[in-house]
Amino acid sequence: MLFNSSQVSCLLVTLNLSIGQLSGLPFVTKSEASVIINSDFQPGFFYFTQNSTTGKAKIEVEKLFETGMQKYNQHQYQEALEIYKQILAIYQKIGDRQGIGKASYAIGIIYINLNLYSRSIEFLQVSLAINQELNNKVKVGKILIVIATTYYRQGQYYQALDFYQRALVIHEELGDRVNIANSLNGMGIIYEGLAEYSQALKFYQRSIALSQENNDISGINRLLNNIGLVYSYLGQNSQALEVFQQALAAHQKVNDRSGEAITLLNIGMVYEELKEYSTALNFYEKSLLIRKNIGERASIGRILNHIGSVYYKQGQYLQALEVLKEALSISQDFEEKYWIGNILYTIGNAYKGLNQFDRALDSYQQALAIIKEVGDRKTERLILSNIGEVLAKQNQPEMAIVFYKLSVNVTESIRSELRSLPTEQQRSYTTTVADTYRHLADLLLQQDRVLEAQQVLDLLKI
Repeated sequence: MLFNSSQVSCLLVTLNLSIGQLSGLPFVTKSEASVIINSDFQPGFFYFTQNSTTGKAKIEVEKLFETGMQKYNQHQYQEALEIYKQILAIYQKIGDRQGIGKASYAIGIIYINLNLYSRSIEFLQVSLAINQELNNKVKVGKILIVIATTYYRQGQYYQALDFYQRALVIHEELGDRVNIANSLNGMGIIYEGLAEYSQALKFYQRSIALSQENNDISGINRLLNNIGLVYSYLGQNSQALEVFQQALAAHQKVNDRSGEAITLLNIGMVYEELKEYSTALNFYEKSLLIRKNIGERASIGRILNHIGSVYYKQGQYLQALEVLKEALSISQDFEEKYWIGNILYTIGNAYKGLNQFDRALDSYQQALAIIKEVGDRKTERLILSNIGEVLAKQNQPEMAIVFYKLSVNVTESIRSELRSLPTEQQRSYTTTVADTYRHLADLLLQQDRVLEAQQVLDLLKI
């Protein structure tokens, strides 16, 4: 079945293009990170001290606080939430603004662990406003980091970057080296998500230097994972594996099961890129087992997406769809737009493999809308390229050329920002994206558009 005009029009609306813009679509010229951000998500992380109440209220709050922390540490988040809501009600009743700020912060942290990010931000903003009124810059700076992290997990990269930048200013003013490193790490993660890899590496390198000076072992371990991810995105797989193996040993040494699971997932991603699919699955399954044992359901959905991707690449399309639909169901229970978009993209690939092109297009369209909103150019270029591939299979070469060109344009915008990196890194990244350029050149040659085809291939030169 060929794509009908209404389906193509829907895609063009998503891309903010009109039919009239297609025939002369230009190229952008060459001149133009599993991620642990902050593990300090504790209800009493930095200031829950119960020192602002008196008498019976103080005794009641202290008892509730102790019980709430026990429930939280046992991962009984719903029970902990109800207890902290009781604490909040007590503070509101006696008009204790500082206490309201404390309880609101704790509730916001618990909502993060429940993956209810909008609710989390609602309570964290209350805590932020109160601490700004009290001119408590230490607390304000740390709340800003938590809000930034929450926006990141929602896939709202630009909001996250704004809060990390605000946090960095405050922590630099205070001379808080640990949270300067945390803010820099967070900003690196955002730039990585935006496929601005050169910027990401700069922030990671500043952060890890500070973490080493601070002897912050957990911070160093997190940064090793993040730096390894950038190496993998740049196509430097051997360097990525070396860094990930170092991170894995470090996480295992301190029995950090969550960090171990993330690193195992990252190692699997490298082996998937190397087309060593059995090895990739082995690492994904190890990561999945840890997540199941910990009970981190959102992470389970993410790992299933990677497993489904391997099944697709092995030609096991029905098995891929089964796993991916489970992954999508899990991710839709939460608010992580990035993962929903990526899973929909992988589902589109599975339908493409089954030659169910109408379903593939529907999945790609849904994925593209989300991914563009998030700002994930890495996945956006892949979706556009795959749409081009499907259109070519359906003997619609002119439309296929349009979408391949769009993919190349996005890729060129990424490459233009890699100019400050060594030539070797620029070249390795170009190798990872070259297939799209070659497919586009082949289609142009088939249409006797020889000059355009040569221009496309020339873009691959460093």
